[in-house]
Amino acid sequence: QSQPVQAEAAPVESPAESRALATFEELVLLAEDKRDIKLRTLLRKNVRVVSFSDGRMEINLAGNPPREFVSDLSRKLLGWTGRRWTVAVSA
Repeated sequence: QSQPVQAEAAPVESPAESRALATFEELVLLAEDKRDIKLRTLLRKNVRVVSFSDGRMEINLAGNPPREFVSDLSRKLLGWTGRRWTVAVSA
């Protein structure tokens, strides 16, 4: 009789690992750490920070970022930090 085999799932960026971001620069460095060069470049070139605190940021968009930029940023922040972020775009 064979024993049941228990497979362990490879860890995917677990939402249980909560990560705090205190500054916008930490977010840019996190994008770099995650090798998301496209996002890092968009953050540097197309975002002007109005306010930033852990879990919430208000930004102005400069230039011509992709239409889905803010939703992509929110989704990646959720995956990278383990919680939802409020990303507000102001004029």
